Amino acid sequence: MSRLDRILAGVLLVIFAVGGAGHLVHAARPLFVGLAPLALLLTGAAVAAVLVREKNLPVGLWAAGSAAAALGVEMVGVATGAVFGSYSYGRVLGAPVLGVPPIIGLNWAVVVLGSASLATRFIRRPVLAAAVAGLLSAGFDVVLEPFAVSAGYWHWASDTIPVRNYAAWFVVAAVLAYAYARLPRRMDSPLASIAVGIELAFFAVLRTAGG
Repeated sequence: MSRLDRILAGVLLVIFAVGGAGHLVHAARPLFVGLAPLALLLTGAAVAAVLVREKNLPVGLWAAGSAAAALGVEMVGVATGAVFGSYSYGRVLGAPVLGVPPIIGLNWAVVVLGSASLATRFIRRPVLAAAVAGLLSAGFDVVLEPFAVSAGYWHWASDTIPVRNYAAWFVVAAVLAYAYARLPRRMDSPLASIAVGIELAFFAVLRTAGG
């Protein structure tokens, strides 16, 4: 890891540690729930800063395209209920565009990049690496969902999280990860994977603590 990687990883760790503690204090919880979009934006900015340092145009373009594609899939999902199931976003993550807060596209790109970057470091075959990245991304959502619903990020029409949601996460993430695995250059830094790990720990702790 470079010095910049260590600094940014440390900053993200502090941000999510403070945010986690704030969520667990009843009086402070509304404030910290409202800061969620800022935390996700800073995470995306940290990953983008590393890509700029690497002068990594292929991954930068992939990330931008993946964020846009994921946002489009979410918009279709919200409008039709045919992708993930029937759900709607609250206002916690920001004002929605066609029913979806734009920060959602950014976080999709970060999660898939972190998962795909990790998978391709150990798996050479693009299809297999994409499948593993899809499973990692879907696993991330398994941990995220209960907390996200309780915090008002989004709401499921049936008050239950459908299995189809996780299947869709796997498919969408695997397709994006396959495109990443076929890039002429991948991300050198492990920061995206570390960032996703920090987010995962944040949601896991709050889910366990009933936050």
